[in-house]
Amino acid sequence: MTITRDGSRNFNLRASRNFFSEVKLSAFGMRYLGLLVLGILSAPAIAQTPLSKTSPPYIGATTAGAQAIGSVKMTSSLALRELSSAVTQATGKGTQVLTQQVSAQDRQIGPEDKTVPGQYDLLNLTVNTGSQATLDGPVSNAQTEFLPALTFAVGYGSGLVTTAPGAAELLAVNGPTLPDADAAAQAAILAQADSAAAPTIEYQPRLGARYTSEGSGYEQGVTSFEGFIPIAQSAGESLTFVDGRLLLQNNSALGANVVLGQRLYSASEDRIYGFYVAYDNRDTGRSTFNQLGVGVETLAEGFDARVNAYFPIGTTRNQVGSSVSGVRFVGNNLALTSSRQFESAATVVDAEVGTEIFPIGEEGTVRGYLGGYYLNAPGSPDTYGGKVRVEALPTDFLNLGLIVQTDGLFDTRVIFSVGATFPGTRPSSNGPISRVLNRMAGPVARQTAIVVADPSRRGQTESGTDSLAVNARTGQLYTFLHVSSGAGGTGTAEQPFSTVQQALNAAGAGGTDVIYVRGSGNEALANLNLPGGTSLLFNNVQQLTPDPIANLNNQRALLPLFDSTAKYTLTINGPITLAGNNSLLAGITATQTITVSGQNNTLSQVTVNNPAGIGINVTGNNTTISQSTVNNAGGVGIQAANVNGLTLQGNTVTNSGGRGVSLNQVTGQVTITNNNVNGTGGVQNSALVIENNSGNVNATITGNQLQNSTNNGAAVDLSGTATGTFNVSNNTVSGNQFNGILFQLSNNAQATGTIANNILNNNGNNAILARTLNASQGTVNILNNTVTNTTNRGIVVESANTSQIQALIQGNTVTGSGIVGLFLRAGDTSTTLAAVRLNTLTGNFGGGVPGATGDLAAETLIPAGAGSRLCISRGGNTIGLFTLNNRVGNTLQLETASPADAITSPVNNGGTVITPVATGFCGIP
Repeated sequence: MTITRDGSRNFNLRASRNFFSEVKLSAFGMRYLGLLVLGILSAPAIAQTPLSKTSPPYIGATTAGAQAIGSVKMTSSLALRELSSAVTQATGKGTQVLTQQVSAQDRQIGPEDKTVPGQYDLLNLTVNTGSQATLDGPVSNAQTEFLPALTFAVGYGSGLVTTAPGAAELLAVNGPTLPDADAAAQAAILAQADSAAAPTIEYQPRLGARYTSEGSGYEQGVTSFEGFIPIAQSAGESLTFVDGRLLLQNNSALGANVVLGQRLYSASEDRIYGFYVAYDNRDTGRSTFNQLGVGVETLAEGFDARVNAYFPIGTTRNQVGSSVSGVRFVGNNLALTSSRQFESAATVVDAEVGTEIFPIGEEGTVRGYLGGYYLNAPGSPDTYGGKVRVEALPTDFLNLGLIVQTDGLFDTRVIFSVGATFPGTRPSSNGPISRVLNRMAGPVARQTAIVVADPSRRGQTESGTDSLAVNARTGQLYTFLHVSSGAGGTGTAEQPFSTVQQALNAAGAGGTDVIYVRGSGNEALANLNLPGGTSLLFNNVQQLTPDPIANLNNQRALLPLFDSTAKYTLTINGPITLAGNNSLLAGITATQTITVSGQNNTLSQVTVNNPAGIGINVTGNNTTISQSTVNNAGGVGIQAANVNGLTLQGNTVTNSGGRGVSLNQVTGQVTITNNNVNGTGGVQNSALVIENNSGNVNATITGNQLQNSTNNGAAVDLSGTATGTFNVSNNTVSGNQFNGILFQLSNNAQATGTIANNILNNNGNNAILARTLNASQGTVNILNNTVTNTTNRGIVVESANTSQIQALIQGNTVTGSGIVGLFLRAGDTSTTLAAVRLNTLTGNFGGGVPGATGDLAAETLIPAGAGSRLCISRGGNTIGLFTLNNRVGNTLQLETASPADAITSPVNNGGTVITPVATGFCGIP
């Protein structure tokens, strides 16, 4: 019997004497065979027709015990898999024996059915197109169980089905042709087959995340947050979707893309065809780029292939910086040869083909791809490259990727990615479906981040542009007057003046930024009064422009160095004055005091030898003195008084007759770093002193060497209404006759100080003395200092005369002190609150006088009854000898140590009253 519908279905059944039957199906008809058979079996006209064994072939039986013998030849890779699952489901209700034979190139079935030795469960079998399976054995309930299962399966590709009946009455499949009057019944059967033969398939929305290591065109790793939304789908035929990503680079720059895609499934080829359009955005942190993308793809069990193209739109190249690649003098100006740095978004076309390398379990897979690509980034040469890509999907939720690619622009890159989705990419279905259909909703394989060539890539840095330097301070062209001994010119680079005095005379008219002295020579001036805004520089060392250059991103540039071996000696026999503002004086040698009275002036690489009085005297605000030397000054080496803002950096002051550095009434920001002050004369002249009786100062004193003074190494002394914040750290303080570091407040002054990480050795009275006097209040943190071999006391914290001091003393090491390692004291109605934690106090004088000697000593001061209070918080210290002495009428409170101190000798309180208090009672953080 032949039934045809729209010419697309052709069923032909024919007989054989041994009751084997064959059913030949066209590709579009196979999915409808089973339900059509059931419809025929249920048709009254056929059911009433008695048939003999010589009738044309049969399918199915009506009684238990009937044999079902058959073979199924696959026309697609899905057919036997579906038949296996369906038959297995049916035979659980009555089939006794099922065997299978598969050709050697196909995958083996399993597992073995332990209830029937030698037989195998057909469930989850997958084979290649062209495989053949044979079913042989008795089937019970064949019509109600086996036939519906077979009907479901053959709709996916059975090309040949035969059956042999048992002894019972048979129902014909290939009987007389149905009369025309039954055409409506045939159409109904076909419609029923259309709606019921294939399983229901639905693709679901999902979310995911992925990390991709840095690769070609993106120098930062990228984390993407992904979303997939099906917007239209026809089960097993087509899918329209939106796939979006938010991209977060490791440098926190953002990007995004959205893909609109369409995929179509060809059942006859068991293959997907797809295409997409996309929009991408990327912020590199310095530039923002946009692009459009298009692509086509085909996916199948045999092989995959795809082509992608990316087209930047809008701004495709952006300048992200500039720098000086060279400087040269031209006349009285400075010419800059600049280089410019760019970022460019690349046009990209890539293609690849690949196939499955091996499966992972029943559902996982590893696929490999080989491809090439073309790059065109504005400014860079066109580039071609190749790549190898491996994609692993061990589960439906997890995916891994590895790419190795190489080209002439981005070199060779190895890129790794890992991602996860929820739910997975496979659809929900009420029955088994093609492995290819399972990939219908997979992500589009494309470059998600816009490819950008940065300044490190060929063609993205351009040089050779000349411009004249503009002084950022004045807004005018930088102007230079050149000096070269004996040149006899007019002050240009090509024709320099012969002497510095000529240049000074010309600069007096104004408008000159720099007097630039080059070559060798000797010149002596009676005095030097540098005009405001003019700098005097010598070319024996390479110099920076005094002020930033506006057309160089407000950076300073190194000036050309003509001859580093030449030395022009300019000696000033009289006073030197910087009375104007914004001047730089560098490279001179003086024998008298240099006075800086203007604002924002700088002295650099200046040498002052043997001045009769002060070496450098500063009375102007915001002065900087760097890399300068003062030797053998008759008075103070460097002095500043009544100024706001001061920087001393990298200077050397030796053998001053007075103080090394003396700062009086210096307020605002004061920075004193990496100076070497060694040796002072007279009586009680400190290496460094800050003395204020009013105003606020924020001082940083770090990295200095303060040695061999006749008084203190570094002294901070505030009184009256003065306030301040001090950081005295990482200094080396040694050989000073009195205190190493002094922090002293008096007469209502208030300040906070940190004394940390200093090395103090061989100082006289005290290594560190922090004290408050006369109603002043201070807070000091004494941290991680190393104190050795102090003549009297290592560290002293004390208060007197109705003042208060709060101190955190932590992490210090004190050894070799002549009287006491750490000394705490309160007297004359004052208060000392001290937290002593994690210190090592050993090897100091052990005479044992309570409260006066030992490794740690604490006392309240006479006269007795003054009402002084000393409260000590402690814990974790290593102490040799701990002594206490509380005068009558005063209070000495001692917190319980937490954690406990390690004390070598018992605490000696000399019989005085000590008040134990709970941990935290003193109130020190």
